[in-house]
Amino acid sequence: MYKRQTWYVGAVYQEEDSYWFAKARVEVGPDGATQDLVLNGPYPLPAPVVVTFDASEEAYVELADGTSIFVPAGAMPVSGTVTLHVIPIATLPHQRHANVYRYGYALVATDEDGNAITEHFNQDVVITFFYTDQELLDAGIDEDYLRPAYYSTTTSHWTIPESYVVDEANNRVVMQIDHFTDFALTGEGTPRYMVYLPLVMK
Repeated sequence: MYKRQTWYVGAVYQEEDSYWFAKARVEVGPDGATQDLVLNGPYPLPAPVVVTFDASEEAYVELADGTSIFVPAGAMPVSGTVTLHVIPIATLPHQRHANVYRYGYALVATDEDGNAITEHFNQDVVITFFYTDQELLDAGIDEDYLRPAYYSTTTSHWTIPESYVVDEANNRVVMQIDHFTDFALTGEGTPRYMVYLPLVMK
């Protein structure tokens, strides 16, 4: 006998400084289900930031939403000039038990020849995220399950770093990591299937 399933589906659309999203609960029977999604928004998306610094010196980058990256002196596994690109992205994958809070960030560092720095760093960099209780509620994320994560291109899944602190009193999350990739705050509320659909513009 077929057992009905509850799915949570959504869609995200992003422009340069804004994004829209929609999500819905869908009861799926033996014949499938159809669901119309209406995008809500626009919601603000911080502008990308590019900073250049000497690898022998520390660097600090802060976005308009308060998110910050601190790179200790000598942390980069190269010498000379380093360029760090921080790009907010709303269209990152949402997965079961890894619902992305608002949007995430692509972090890419290059050496003075323009080559991407893919080696593990000499020491951890520190990334700090901020959140609000209301936005967690809107996203269906329980603060007790809020975690920073990076997207692993090896496993195609969000991965929780070994070192992080969730400061609930100040609504911030601080993580330490030894490489750059895509990062986001993730979490879960009620156990669910979460599928975010590609958005086709006509």
